Amino acid sequence: MTETDDGKVGYGGLAAGLEEISTHFAVDGWNVLAESPGYIRLRVPLLPRLRNRRLQLFGGYTPAYIDMLAFRVARSGTFDESDTFFATTSMRIDYLEALTGDEFEVECQLLKARGRNAITEARFFQDGVLAVFAVTTLLALPGTAPES
Repeated sequence: MTETDDGKVGYGGLAAGLEEISTHFAVDGWNVLAESPGYIRLRVPLLPRLRNRRLQLFGGYTPAYIDMLAFRVARSGTFDESDTFFATTSMRIDYLEALTGDEFEVECQLLKARGRNAITEARFFQDGVLAVFAVTTLLALPGTAPES
């Protein structure tokens, strides 16, 4: 994921297969509200294809958002972006409110990095109310992502 000149987010040539994910989640429509090493806050549209029958963010997509953001903040905070592939070793998600609006905000920050491990925290907000809280542990693996 990279930020474009207009404050949007794009993928710009990372590992194979990310273009498909980028298109499915409409990453180019995400607005960067704040970013610093190890931290990002975004405004994200809630697309119809990502909703369940109750018109809420389908819970199965939440971990994909968390992974994408955890990888980004870990890379920006500690690890060399060009030579690191991450494996998610654990993820705990607390669903507190349903996400139902046209958009939501999400922030993710790197809490701790030591050796090859990184721990991130993600928070999803709807109308300023905490809706999802997650903690993710990543393992940094040298080299590029395996081809699929």
